[in-house]
This record gives sequence, C-alpha cells and structure tokens, in this order.
Amino acid sequence: MVPELSESGASSWSATPGGAVPGRPKATLTVTLRVADPSAIDTRRVEAIVAMAKPAHLEHRVKVVSS
Repeated sequence: MVPELSESGASSWSATPGGAVPGRPKATLTVTLRVADPSAIDTRRVEAIVAMAKPAHLEHRVKVVSS
C-alpha cells in the first residue's frame, strides 16, 4: 500500500504586485489510503502515525477508501 499525500502549500511569483496567491490559506496535509477493504484498516493508528510524522503546525486528514 502506497499512501497518496496531498498538501495545501504552493509557491509562485509575479512581476505584478497584488497577484493571486496559490495554495490554500490554511496549511493542511491529506493522506489517502486506497485499500481493498477499508474496514480492515485501523484508522486511529494511521491518524497517530501521521500526527507523529508531520510538522506540528500542519493540520492533517486521513482518508481510507476502497480501491
């Protein structure tokens, strides 16, 4: 199983001041696990692993979905 990671950050530049800022205003990390049987995954355990591995200031969300 390979987790899919999606984070809200981005970077960009513009020669014109006041341009649109990329990304989302709140830093977040989404971890998606695609598995045959989502009910077989201990979501609380995955949540704990993600919480320990990510930067403390980053909110996170874990999604376990059927493949």
